[in-house]
Amino acid sequence: MDIDRFENEYVYTKFTQDELLILNNALNEICNNLDESEFSVRIGVDIEKANKLLHEFHQIFKMIDNLT
Repeated sequence: MDIDRFENEYVYTKFTQDELLILNNALNEICNNLDESEFSVRIGVDIEKANKLLHEFHQIFKMIDNLT
C-alpha cells in the first residue's frame, strides 16, 4: 500500500490486488460473523456502512475480472 495524499477526509492510496483481497476477505468475515448488536461498538461504524464498503470491494473485483 502506498499513500499518495490526504485531502480533507479522503486518503488517496494505491493497493495491490493481493492487498485488496486481504481487505475484502477480512471485511467479509467481519460483516458476516459479528453479532449485529455489538457490531458498531467493536468496529466503530454501523453494519450498513461496512456492508456498503464490502459491496464496493466486490465491484472493484468485477472490474478487475473484466480487464483480464
